[in-house]
Amino acid sequence: MKTNSQILLTLAIMGVVTLTGCQSESAKKALTERNERNAKMLAARTEFIRKPAKVALTQRPYIKGKTVEMAALNGGEYSFKTIPIFPSADNPDDIGTIIQQDCRPVQKGVYRSKEDPTKTLPAMAMSCQVVLIDRATSTAYFVKNFETEPDPEAFTSKTAQSVYKTPDKEIKAFLESLPRQ
Repeated sequence: MKTNSQILLTLAIMGVVTLTGCQSESAKKALTERNERNAKMLAARTEFIRKPAKVALTQRPYIKGKTVEMAALNGGEYSFKTIPIFPSADNPDDIGTIIQQDCRPVQKGVYRSKEDPTKTLPAMAMSCQVVLIDRATSTAYFVKNFETEPDPEAFTSKTAQSVYKTPDKEIKAFLESLPRQ
């Protein structure tokens, strides 16, 4: 004999199967199109994370066309990062500017615990390099470094190994200020 929980589980599974099978054709088509766009972007990822072939720095940075932002932390692997202020490209062929952001923590001192002054944590800051790359020519045309200062208010965790904040607001403000071409 089935218990009430087994009956409820069976009904829930049947409901999910029914709802999944009853998707409208437009919903199925939209899902298929989204998956195809994501597959194209993922296939182009190798190009987006590659270091540019040329460097021709300009004094006046700009954003050309739609963008894709790739971010790495501490020298790790680049991943897609979304900045809502930029027109996001659904198709890699629409991308004019590749933004590579590589951030690394740097130690700038130590924090001492108020409860136990013998306990210290590294006072970490974040150093980020932002590179703007013209996709058509694979040329880095602007590089800017951002660095935070240690946050004296940040030492609150008794279990943390290090504490730092990222310069995301500063980077976002900089990118928002750039003219579009």
